[in-house]
Amino acid sequence: MASQISISIAAGFAGLALAGCGSNAARPAPSAAGAVAASTRPVTVPTPQGGIEAPGAGERLFANVGSDGAGNVVTRIAVSGPHGTNRLVRRFSGSWSLPAAVPGQWEGISWDGSRVVLVSTDDPGRFLAVSTRDPHAAPRVVAPNGRFLYDGVSVDGEQLFLTQTADAGGAPAYRIRRYDLTTGRLDPQPIVDKLEGDEAMVGDPVARASATDFLYTVYERQPRPFVHALDSHGAYSLCIDLPDDGNPAAPAAWSARRLGPSVVAISNAVLRTAYRLAGGELTEVAYADVVE
Repeated sequence: MASQISISIAAGFAGLALAGCGSNAARPAPSAAGAVAASTRPVTVPTPQGGIEAPGAGERLFANVGSDGAGNVVTRIAVSGPHGTNRLVRRFSGSWSLPAAVPGQWEGISWDGSRVVLVSTDDPGRFLAVSTRDPHAAPRVVAPNGRFLYDGVSVDGEQLFLTQTADAGGAPAYRIRRYDLTTGRLDPQPIVDKLEGDEAMVGDPVARASATDFLYTVYERQPRPFVHALDSHGAYSLCIDLPDDGNPAAPAAWSARRLGPSVVAISNAVLRTAYRLAGGELTEVAYADVVE
C-alpha cells in the first residue's frame, strides 16, 4: 500500500522559519496564527517521491490528504519497513502536512521511526504528533500559546523542537524551544547556545541534514552564514560561523547531506567550498570530495 500513497505538502512555508544565532537584529514575526481546526479542503502540491526517511529504523513515512468518500477531508499516513511492507497505516480528520524547517525539505518522522509529526495546512503553529509504536494511541495535538514554527524532532521522537517567533503577548522572541511529546509540556526555558548563551536569534535556513547526535541547519545571515547544531535530544545547541561569502548568489547554493550516522557534509556550489560536521565540530574539506 505504501507505494500507492503520495505525499501532500502544504505550500507557503518559505520565509517563515526564522531562527539562528548570534544576532539581536529582530525581524517582524509572521502574522498571528491561532489554534484553528485543520483545513476542510484537501491540499495538493508537487511532492518528492519515495516518502520521508527515518534513518535509524530504515523506514519511510508516506502521507496523503484526500477525502473519506463521504465529503470529509482526511489525512492518511503509512510507515513502511525496509522491504516496503507497511507496519502502520492511520487516518486522521482534517488536512495535515509534512513539516519543513528548510523550505522544500520535508520532514516528519523521528530518526528511530517512533514518532510522526504533521503540521496543519492552515496554521504553521499547530501540530499533530503520532506514536508509530502503538497503533491505537490517540494522536496529540500541539498548539502552544504564542507564535511557533516547526524546527525538528528529537532522535528518539520524544521532543518536538519549535522555533518561537513571538511570545504570548506578540512581542518578537526568536528562540528554539522543546515540547515534550510524552507529557504534553512546553519547556518554559529556551534551548541555550553553549557558545553564545541565551541571545536573540534570527536568520534564514537554507540547508539541513541530521545525524544521530546533532541536527545541523545552515542559516544565511549577514555578514556571514552559520551552522546551527542542535543536540539530537534538545539539551543544548551550538552556533558555528562560516566564512563571509561576499557573494549574493551564494545563499541559494548551500546544500547538506548525511555521510554517515554521525557525519554530515555541507557545501556551496557557487563558492565551491565544503565542510565536514562531526560531533558538533566543523572541518573544511575539499569540495570535490563531498560533491563529486
